[in-house]
Amino acid sequence: MPLTDRQADVLRFIREFIETHGKPPTVREIQRYFGYRSPDSAAAHLA
Repeated sequence: MPLTDRQADVLRFIREFIETHGKPPTVREIQRYFGYRSPDSAAAHLA
């Protein structure tokens, strides 16, 4: 199954974050970057 546009955006963010910081972002960092109201919203795009 192909990724949704949002999932592709999250994956791109994670890859760039790892390149810059040497580790993956936390769910909270993903939440803040994309402006989600809760960490659960960010986590839903990781599944």
